[in-house]
Amino acid sequence: MKNSLTKNFLILVLLLWSNFSLSDDLIFDTETIDITNNGNLTIARNGVAILEKENLRITGKIFEYNNEKKILTVLEAISFLKQDSIKIKSDKIFYNRNDLKLIATGNVEIENLNDNSKIFTEEIIFDNNSKNIISEKKAKFVDDFNNLLHTDSFYYDINTNIAKINSLELLDSQKNKYFLEKSFLNMKTKKLVGKDVFVELDNLVSGNNFRIKSLGLEKQNEKTIMNKAVFTPCKKNGKCPPWQLAAETITHDKEKKNNVL
Repeated sequence: MKNSLTKNFLILVLLLWSNFSLSDDLIFDTETIDITNNGNLTIARNGVAILEKENLRITGKIFEYNNEKKILTVLEAISFLKQDSIKIKSDKIFYNRNDLKLIATGNVEIENLNDNSKIFTEEIIFDNNSKNIISEKKAKFVDDFNNLLHTDSFYYDINTNIAKINSLELLDSQKNKYFLEKSFLNMKTKKLVGKDVFVELDNLVSGNNFRIKSLGLEKQNEKTIMNKAVFTPCKKNGKCPPWQLAAETITHDKEKKNNVL
């Protein structure tokens, strides 16, 4: 009985000392926790790591924290950025508390908790200082209007809600396709602005493939405005006469299914 009490007391002292050594407002609330290497390595399982001052809460299956290097690794991770209303799911994350950068890899899913819009990719870097999310991998954006957007890479500024996107391909809810070389998407208002634009209005008239090419585009809700645009009703390699209309501005109304030049 005495040995058991002594053992439990030593474990309690060790845990209290370890929490103190981890400190810096890093708290583990997990099923198990093991502290080794003179308190420099913490391994925990099934629970949550809470970093209050860094506005970060990470649930996961396995946690490994190097207290000397200030690096946290988590498997099967879900990271919550409470003040920013952002949730990041991934197979693995590395969080460096020195520069406040989080790298998420494998089946990455970013969700905006305010409007349920999501981004899917294979790797992102989140800077907890500047509040930027960067990905050099192909990504898919999905919003609550059933628009589907594919990119080669993106830079998302959480402070301004603006995502800078390279090589964008957008399929809207009516199956119209938009291709933009460079573009900016407001993740809050869903306004899309871009240049070097090619549009296939596949659903405008059944059996036709109306196409528009323009230097610039502004798209929000049901309307799309294209500047210095060329419009043709002919399919690629189609048999119809090769005619086209050029205009300073073309406005496409998705709801009315018409174009105004």
